[in-house]
Amino acid sequence: MRFLLPLFMLVIMAGSFIIGMFYLISRVLGQLNLDPESQAWKNTVERLRARLQSQAAGALIPWDKETLSLLSLNQTMVKKPGLIGSTYEGVFTTIYQEPALAYAAQKKGSTSVLIARTSDREIT
Repeated sequence: MRFLLPLFMLVIMAGSFIIGMFYLISRVLGQLNLDPESQAWKNTVERLRARLQSQAAGALIPWDKETLSLLSLNQTMVKKPGLIGSTYEGVFTTIYQEPALAYAAQKKGSTSVLIARTSDREIT
């Protein structure tokens, strides 16, 4: 009984140390993944571009001066992140339900990547 309290404190301290190390490693790896100069960043951008190409696939209407005033907040083909993935995507439509702006994004911690595409432009 006398050794139970020190043993309990040792287990708590060791567990806190291990959890802290996992936290620090995940923060460092998260920053490496979303550093714009890293290969992981470039792979993430290419993967999001591929999602946009398969999602929009020539269905977007031409973007001109009028399209901005006709843009609606309605979205179609919305895919929200689940338990495993942190990627979400969708298409903004006009008030006439025509697809005008497709987007795909990925968020890791406090950093995120967003790619939006109109019929003739891509914004990263």
